[in-house]
Parts: sequence; structure tokens; C-alpha cells
Amino acid sequence: KVECATDRPIWPQGLNAPEKADRIPNTLNWDLFTGPAKLNPYNNVYHPWNWRGWWDYGTGALGDMACHILHQPFRALKLGYPTKVEGSSTLLLSACAPQAQHVKMIFPARDNMPKVALPEVEVHWYDGGMMPERPKGFPEGKQLMGPGGGLTIFHGTKDTLICGCYGEQPFLLSGRVPNA
Repeated sequence: KVECATDRPIWPQGLNAPEKADRIPNTLNWDLFTGPAKLNPYNNVYHPWNWRGWWDYGTGALGDMACHILHQPFRALKLGYPTKVEGSSTLLLSACAPQAQHVKMIFPARDNMPKVALPEVEVHWYDGGMMPERPKGFPEGKQLMGPGGGLTIFHGTKDTLICGCYGEQPFLLSGRVPNA
């Protein structure tokens, strides 16, 4: 099992679409920014930072941070496409990503490595304050969320590997130093 989390969103999510238009700043070409997305009336809630949380412009915390945090499990475990996905979240609105969510993905067994067959694996994603449980034996007083606002926990058969965003500061829960 692998559990991944981020401290995002650090922008507003879980909002209803704005009902009024704001004046477009002189320094912004709203049409160019919008590109092929639906051209909504400009509102300060979208730009400059908060566009990430709106489906018309971004993909919420998962789309913003999963590429930095899920890269390690995808690469290390040779993951392809999941065969099953389950999700739960705070209120899901049509225009904006939820404030928090938990997504469970099941990946099939893989035999795409020489001399190694990898079993089915569960990968969990948490954001918006939702977090996995602290692993048994995790150091007291140490913050579970890793550097860069990310966390990945690889629950192995022999040990547990924990790292932050981008795979930073990896360590084995046992304290053992790997022979790498």
C-alpha cells in the first residue's frame, strides 16, 4: 500500500461560481489567459493565483500536486492505469474542486520487470487536510507532512519508506540505512 498527501489547497476551493464580474486588470489579457477554456466573465476569485481550484482553468489540489508526489510510486512500482478508483470528498460543486478529498486507486499486478513480479497495489491520495494515519513507530513529535508540503508512505513487507514532495528526505521507518 502507498499513501500520498499534500498540504494543498492553499487557495480557495469548494466555492460556488461567482455571480458578478469584476473589472479586468489592465495588465491581464483575460481572453488569452482563458485560452480554449470556457470564457467566463472575469472575477478576482479566478486570478492571479486561485485559478487552480476552478474546473475551467485547473484541476484542484490533486491536479496541481499529484505530479510531484505520485511520481515516486508510479516510477518505483512501474504503475500504469488503475483498474479501480474510489473517491470521497467534501461537497463537490460543478464549477470548483472540493475543499478536501481522499482517492483510492487500485493498480493491477505487474510483471514488467526482469525477474520480479509486482503484486496489486493500493495507492491513496489525500488533500485538503485529510491525512493517512501516522504509521506505527513514526517518531513522536515529528511532523508527518514532509518537505515541500507533500508526503509519500510506501508500506512494504519488510519496512516502511517515507518521503516528502519530490521524493525529498527519504527515510526508512525502522531507522535502517538502505544499501543503495
